[in-house]
Amino acid sequence: MTADDNKCTLITSAEIKILIPYSPQQIKRMEDDGRFPNRLRLGPNKICWVREEIENWLEERLKDRRGEKLSDQKNRYDQFSKIKKIVPGITEKTSA
Repeated sequence: MTADDNKCTLITSAEIKILIPYSPQQIKRMEDDGRFPNRLRLGPNKICWVREEIENWLEERLKDRRGEKLSDQKNRYDQFSKIKKIVPGITEKTSA
């Protein structure tokens, strides 16, 4: 293990504001509920977060979004398939 293996990059409140479109109060509530990575207090007036934890949190949100879209499409297809069995000749209209 090298010294580089123990390094972590910190992200400031200003950077969080750019990356995460939530108010500071909402982020704090999410931290308290365990739905957002916890902050690190560096001093009485300075907080930050571990960049890797924030990036992982964002990646999880993206995975969730992709998963929801796929499952929504599958559910829609399954529902249409059931209706098609009941009403022969029906066709699915898709909207743009």
